[in-house]
Amino acid sequence: MSKKVKLIIFTCMMVVLTIILQDPGTPTPSASNPADIGGAFTLTDQHGRPFSSEALKGRYSLIFLGYSNCPDICPATLLLFGDTLKKLGSDADKVNSVFISVDSANDSPEKLAEYLKSFDPRITALTGNAAQIDSIIKAYKGYAKRPETAAPGNTLISHSGWIYLMDKDGKYIRHFESTVGSDTLVEAIKEVF
Repeated sequence: MSKKVKLIIFTCMMVVLTIILQDPGTPTPSASNPADIGGAFTLTDQHGRPFSSEALKGRYSLIFLGYSNCPDICPATLLLFGDTLKKLGSDADKVNSVFISVDSANDSPEKLAEYLKSFDPRITALTGNAAQIDSIIKAYKGYAKRPETAAPGNTLISHSGWIYLMDKDGKYIRHFESTVGSDTLVEAIKEVF
């Protein structure tokens, strides 16, 4: 079997695994009451510095909740963020791209800094303690579920795959599935400029 065929099979298996691990009982974000999606937070960025949601104000934000050991959705979404920023051209400096880790036990600032080396340097990664991350997950109407029998550092976490578009004041505009294309994200962002 060629490497290309193996890669396609592996990718298909990861997509199926992700679907199986998704928590079907978890509600999706709803635009019916957008005021209750998001909110103020203080976490730690990939450089080990405190990072407040106030730092996002004045620019639109794309926010995604994931983790560095994620085999599929997370790296694909970070590549999507990079592609979106590239397609925005000079308008990219009007947009924050933020990756918030749902794996407080394993995603240290140092680990996130190393992880981000594979992606667009304009992406900010954030982490925090378990209580802070649980609060973020709840605020964004997401979910993250770690298997009870998982070994530390080698865990597949079932988590939501939403990309949130927030306005310049940190207020929810809309969300997208992580499978959205960069052209759709660019169009949505340009609509709100």
